[in-house]
Amino acid sequence: MLILCALWIGGMAMLNALQRRHEVGILRAIAYSTLRVAVLFFQRAALAGLLGALIGFALGTLFSLHYGPAVFKVTVKSIRPVYGLLGWALIAAPVFSVLSSFIPVMHAVSRQPAQILKED
Repeated sequence: MLILCALWIGGMAMLNALQRRHEVGILRAIAYSTLRVAVLFFQRAALAGLLGALIGFALGTLFSLHYGPAVFKVTVKSIRPVYGLLGWALIAAPVFSVLSSFIPVMHAVSRQPAQILKED
């Protein structure tokens, strides 16, 4: 499942990079460094990971509190939110998202600005 998620995030990052190739070309042409443009993409990936962690924790907690007692009748009293997992999710999800988008971002920013702007 983790591999599928990484591939999905990488695919979405590649689509984003391809759709924004002219913007990348313009930024690179006006002297933005490769690193600076890459950081813009990585910030977007980290923000998506952060939002995913928050939404995932909230939905997971709501579902477990609502449906958990019916499913786990023996341990019903121990079903409660584990906020320590939220902290880990807020760290792990953005890092995972950035790592999953590394190859598409490097592909997008490694091309020459003149070559990008000459397309289409």
